[in-house]
Amino acid sequence: MLNPAMFIPASLPVTPPPDFQSQEYYQGHFQGYSGIAACLWLSGSLTILVLAAIMSVGPARQIYLPGLSVPMPETCMLHARFGIDCPGCGLTRSFIHFAHGRLLEGISLNPAGVTIFMFVFAQVPASAVRFALGRSSRFAILWSRCNEIALIVLPTLTFIQWIVRLLIGAYS
Repeated sequence: MLNPAMFIPASLPVTPPPDFQSQEYYQGHFQGYSGIAACLWLSGSLTILVLAAIMSVGPARQIYLPGLSVPMPETCMLHARFGIDCPGCGLTRSFIHFAHGRLLEGISLNPAGVTIFMFVFAQVPASAVRFALGRSSRFAILWSRCNEIALIVLPTLTFIQWIVRLLIGAYS
């Protein structure tokens, strides 16, 4: 019978596995990139919200930038090639409607859009506070954890609403 100890050199230190529930783990874990991540979340969220506020929605899935009379090109390859909406179809137009205060129009384009829009909107104050409080504040750790969870839940929610809408024929 083989003894696993004979394969481990005596000079290697034995470290216990990390305690994922401890405050010290999260302080060290988020120490390196928390400030940069907060800036990226803040700038990305602001960019999305400003673009949604200045764009407009035209007939037949068209999106216009201010001052341009030519619509932006179709970005969904699934819809362009096969005429089937993807899980994210309607998100850009729903964000534009939400930014302009037209909630029902936005929800009708993509029901998951309202949740994603609220998530993006919440990033602005939360990222600013997270950046101001520092890298290892309890708020920064909690908000980072919330973002990790949301980045799993929101795509799942988007996919589920897409399947439901395909089954009930909402896209036809």
